[in-house]
Amino acid sequence: MVLAQFDAQGHESGSFGHGPHTCIGAPLARLEGKAALQALFSRWPDLAPAAPAPRAPSVLMNAHTSLPLRLRPSRQRHDAGAAK
Repeated sequence: MVLAQFDAQGHESGSFGHGPHTCIGAPLARLEGKAALQALFSRWPDLAPAAPAPRAPSVLMNAHTSLPLRLRPSRQRHDAGAAK
């Protein structure tokens, strides 16, 4: 008798719930996250970690307490500002 079957293929994050417990705002949150990350990386294409990101001590979630980043403006924006 099989009590549970786990399939790692196609498994999505449980952050927004699953099945009848799915967050009604999940599609909007994903769209906003995608737009924010696209804007961030278009402004700072060389965005890079400045140091390791410390993990939050929790068994309930997978999170970081901070995310130190090194920001360097894109070459196009820097060159455009120098031409003025």
